[in-house]
Amino acid sequence: MNLLAIAGGLLGTMLFVPLCMSLWNRSVEQNLATFALWGVLDGMAAYSTFTAGGNYLLPTLYTLGSVAVITCIVLRSRKIKWSWVETFCSFMVVVCVVTWMNWEHQQLVSIPYSAEQMVIILSTMALAIATLPVLTDAITKPATSAPLIYLGYTAANAISMMAGSSWAIEERFYAGTSTIATALVFLAASRRWQQRETALAN
Repeated sequence: MNLLAIAGGLLGTMLFVPLCMSLWNRSVEQNLATFALWGVLDGMAAYSTFTAGGNYLLPTLYTLGSVAVITCIVLRSRKIKWSWVETFCSFMVVVCVVTWMNWEHQQLVSIPYSAEQMVIILSTMALAIATLPVLTDAITKPATSAPLIYLGYTAANAISMMAGSSWAIEERFYAGTSTIATALVFLAASRRWQQRETALAN
């Protein structure tokens, strides 16, 4: 594990502190079901990346951060949002678990990936889909979004992606996909600043 991987992981972890503080103060809102799914999917990606000998630090720390965010949301808001996105992601989790448990013993299709790589691919795709509720909230309710936090997450993910020793799935796929997902949330959430400037101008 190199210094870039450590830097990306530490930056991503540190960002959970202001996010949790903002949730506790009710100055921002986040989707409980999304973070619950993120925690599960991050955990699966972390374990599979670790067993594959890849860049596992970022998803490991994101798993712990998701637990902290879930705790703050439950204690402060007690609101649970559930839609077809969460249902689909839950289905993807089940697919990942079944694939993980059976891939090495009985490959039903001819795909040139190991069980760990398939779990990384499926869980990362599901994680990207699980970003949709947060992205929708950032578009429709930018006043309660956290643009700086997601800008930081984008930087942390990009740093972790650059830390990969190769372009193998276990080295860059998770971090690269997460970079795109958090960048989209940041772009949508940054409308909060535009709305604030407009309000001040009026």
